[in-house]
Amino acid sequence: MRQDIFGAVRTALRGGQIKSIQYGTLTWASGDTTVTATITSVNTARAVLSYLGFAGTNTTNPGADECSMTLTNATTVTGLRSLSGASTASASFCVTEFY
Repeated sequence: MRQDIFGAVRTALRGGQIKSIQYGTLTWASGDTTVTATITSVNTARAVLSYLGFAGTNTTNPGADECSMTLTNATTVTGLRSLSGASTASASFCVTEFY
């Protein structure tokens, strides 16, 4: 995965053109640890997933408001929240695909 990201960034720095940019939000309901968002199909070898920010409602256990995200396949972004709890949360992302 790391090599794919660096390859896409190298392509962009060499004058590669952007093919598509997609923005989205992952939303966790109370008790959720894993959620997904569907995007328009991208070539995962030429796409970069960027984390744009996170908002949570847990004031007693901040660990429940931490997350990671992955471009799981050509059409899915998966978010994993480190802890579940009685709080809701959301995280924004951007998927940039290069030619």
